[in-house]
Amino acid sequence: MARGRNPELAALNAAAASREAALELAAKRGWPELTFGIDWIIIDEPEIRIDEGGKDPVALRLGMTLPIWRGAVDAGRREAAAEFSASASRVTVAERGIEARLADLTARHRQARRRADLLDDALIPRGRQAVAASRAAYAVGAAGFGDLLESRRDLLEFELERARAEADLGIVRAALEEIVGGALPASTAGEGE
Repeated sequence: MARGRNPELAALNAAAASREAALELAAKRGWPELTFGIDWIIIDEPEIRIDEGGKDPVALRLGMTLPIWRGAVDAGRREAAAEFSASASRVTVAERGIEARLADLTARHRQARRRADLLDDALIPRGRQAVAASRAAYAVGAAGFGDLLESRRDLLEFELERARAEADLGIVRAALEEIVGGALPASTAGEGE
């Protein structure tokens, strides 16, 4: 998706295509150039009658230019080849940069997803159990108010960490959408990879 829709890559590919066309044009500059033309001149009827008067003349043109400055032509070809090579290199560098960013974002997504799953599956439920146990122990006098506050603070930290993991997933998703130049398909928008 990134190769097909990334705006930066699309611009670089368009520039490379332009340079390729310039390279093809430079290769043809060493050839003779032929021109052909037809001129038709419209003449009004003359006031004085003369032979062939009022007939519209037609002229054929044929021309040829010879590229005699071989050094300039060869330099133009070398310049076009160098510009095309540089443009193709920029495309390759951009593709590799995008691949590196995608690898980094994939790792960050997996890490945030694992954190969110750990918090959802283990830590938040255990924190809620700890708060319930502390509340019950406080009600019967087996635990102090500080113990109840500590267990509630731990649960809030787990919930805050879960919100951070969700925010990280959103940040990664936004960065991926920036790279691919638009919204991600629904299959990548949900849970998992």
